[in-house]
Amino acid sequence: MYEFSNSVIAKPFVMTSPFLPDYGLYLLKKGVCSETRLVFFDLPVDHLTRPALRTVSLTLSTEEGGQGYAISFDFTGPRIDDLLAAFPEPAR
Repeated sequence: MYEFSNSVIAKPFVMTSPFLPDYGLYLLKKGVCSETRLVFFDLPVDHLTRPALRTVSLTLSTEEGGQGYAISFDFTGPRIDDLLAAFPEPAR
């Protein structure tokens, strides 16, 4: 079960340049198996997009070893409404 909290939706997205490197690729290069289940706590959502009616993508950033990394999650299917309910109305 996924739980989404308004407390992690903390700040508006500001596009920075250059793009941050991908955190998943970083983990793979460090030897983390692609089947590893990862759990993230209290990471603020930087950006929400809705590329299709039943698809929502969340983008956020994290830091490891002094380097910033981008993380994105794509959500599809019946839980989209639960996810969107965690965001203020204009963000939907």
